[in-house]
Amino acid sequence: LGCPSRSGTPRVLVHRASHHCRIRFGRELRLPVDVVYGLPQGMQAETTGVYVKRLRQELEQVFDTVQAKAKLEQRRQKSWRDKKAHGHAYEPGDKVWLQVPVKTKLGAHWEGPYLVQKKLDWNTYRLRKIRGGKEPVVVHFDRLKPYHDRQQIAEAWEVGRKRRTTRRPAWLRDFMCTRDGEHGTCSA
Repeated sequence: LGCPSRSGTPRVLVHRASHHCRIRFGRELRLPVDVVYGLPQGMQAETTGVYVKRLRQELEQVFDTVQAKAKLEQRRQKSWRDKKAHGHAYEPGDKVWLQVPVKTKLGAHWEGPYLVQKKLDWNTYRLRKIRGGKEPVVVHFDRLKPYHDRQQIAEAWEVGRKRRTTRRPAWLRDFMCTRDGEHGTCSA
């Protein structure tokens, strides 16, 4: 049996156990068989004050256990994600795009430009939107990419790439003619 849902019907959990109910309600579930046959031999009914005191201690203990397990899991997930993290390092003053989750396939995946205000850790940054930014946001650098102004892009196009120069392979030089007829035997 599992924890009862909001509608009152029991839910079956993955492990088919009721230990989640202890966390939620502070006690084990009371099953129909418990109601029919009463308390087991040797158990006495508690007074309200004793029950409340015991319940409080148990809930504090459960809370501490859950909190410790949550911290452990958080550290494990962080180390796993940081292990796979790689990318560009940004400095304060850099302009960046921020990746935003989209609800539609054709929505804009990047928002910006944002200005890097501060590097908080080796992988997290505090950003502020350049135009109309109300509050700074803290993000992991996996969600960032460099922002380039139109002027920077235009300059890059003006510079362009060097034209590749190719040389004829040495083994073909004997069989190829140049305008001057200097290689091989050419009949021009």
